[in-house]
Amino acid sequence: MDDASRDELLAFAARALSPRGLFYVSYNALPGWSVRGLVREYLCAQTQGIGDPGARARAARRAAEKLASVLQPSDHPYSRLMAVEFAIVRDAKDSYVAHEYLAETNRAYWQSEILVLLERHGLAFVADADFAYPSARLPEGLGRWVDDEGLAGRARCDTLDLLCYAQFRCALASRAGAPREPWRASAVREMRIASNMVAGPEGGTDDDRRRSFKTAAGYDVVFRSEEMERPFLELARGASRPVEAMFERPEEVAEDLVLLHRSGAVELRSWESPLAVCPILRAREQAARGEFTSPQHLRIAERPSRGP
Repeated sequence: MDDASRDELLAFAARALSPRGLFYVSYNALPGWSVRGLVREYLCAQTQGIGDPGARARAARRAAEKLASVLQPSDHPYSRLMAVEFAIVRDAKDSYVAHEYLAETNRAYWQSEILVLLERHGLAFVADADFAYPSARLPEGLGRWVDDEGLAGRARCDTLDLLCYAQFRCALASRAGAPREPWRASAVREMRIASNMVAGPEGGTDDDRRRSFKTAAGYDVVFRSEEMERPFLELARGASRPVEAMFERPEEVAEDLVLLHRSGAVELRSWESPLAVCPILRAREQAARGEFTSPQHLRIAERPSRGP
């Protein structure tokens, strides 16, 4: 959106939020979008004569496919980076390409810019919500090391994003001065847990029958005990259950659950939407895209049912 619409949205959020409410804002982040923005500029120019949004998006994806294929064999770091960026467009849905790459306005921000904008409109940054994105997870101790070495630059948060090639962020904000409570392990009792991890086969030895769980990002998770593993075997993919119903002593596994949450393997939800998926919209989405949007704003692709 343009700057005027952005400022109106932030001002509205500051007025509408309850004292304990949270405002969720996603934005394309620098420095990653400084590269992706070059791809956007090229695709906008390449397809500028096409009026229909769907046809324009398909033309952009065809161009991206050709460029990705010609760049992929190269060993040069820049060529490989651009091959990956064009492959993202090639593999994306038309609607995403039209919105993200071909829209009239698409601006990227440094974290420090977002913090200033939030403060200017009476809001306060709380945390990042994009735990499933690799750029949201920093190597252990990196921030402390940057401070100790005196390498924070203009803003510590921007330097960390520079080192981690941040491309996309989702910020949570509250009203300025809103009360905050410190984290306590007992809080997990009041939460629900959901996961899209896929369980592999049992281990191959009598001494160790533990399974490896594959996350959506392709990482393997092996639980240290059967007591931790069993609840996830019983948890349906994409569904959520109360933490208290899964673990007899939630406080004892709180740190493990938070670690899984921070690595993108599970979601810890403090609130579950009471809204059911609208069957009419669900049917329309599935017919058009082969998937539907959940109350958590997640795209769910249902696996085809198997016959007898």
